[in-house]
Amino acid sequence: VVMPLHLFSVVFFALCLSTSANLLPSTGILPTSSTRTSNKFSQDARGFLRLRGGGEVEYLQNYDDFEAKLKAAKNNLVVVEFTAIWCGPCRTVASKYEQLALSNPNTSFYKVNVDDNAETAEFCNVSSLPTFQFFLQGERVDEVVGANIEEVTEKVLKFAKTAA
Repeated sequence: VVMPLHLFSVVFFALCLSTSANLLPSTGILPTSSTRTSNKFSQDARGFLRLRGGGEVEYLQNYDDFEAKLKAAKNNLVVVEFTAIWCGPCRTVASKYEQLALSNPNTSFYKVNVDDNAETAEFCNVSSLPTFQFFLQGERVDEVVGANIEEVTEKVLKFAKTAA
């Protein structure tokens, strides 16, 4: 039986969740079910991932949300990670990305789940996951394609100085 990749991913993910939440690697990405929680993270009703002690990474729900966050940031640096729950490299860098948000409170950190928010991913010309894009004054100034969190960190430090 030939099944489109997206449908296969959804079916596979559903099977993993129904089998056991413990089989999924710890990603920092929380399921929406209130029965599954993590010691390190909690998720509030607005879709924020909150690390105890500070920083937050918000999932952008749609293109209008993306556009509004860029406008609201004004002169601050905005970093957007394009990700998917089925993306192994995305899971690998998830906790490091959230730690980066925690240690850079003057920078806005967001995630776009490409399966839920394809419009924004298409607008930003994302073709690989994870992709990290950097925005200043509403304009994209750089991009990192792949799970190179060290390069992402370097660019955050570089552009945060420019924004300040």
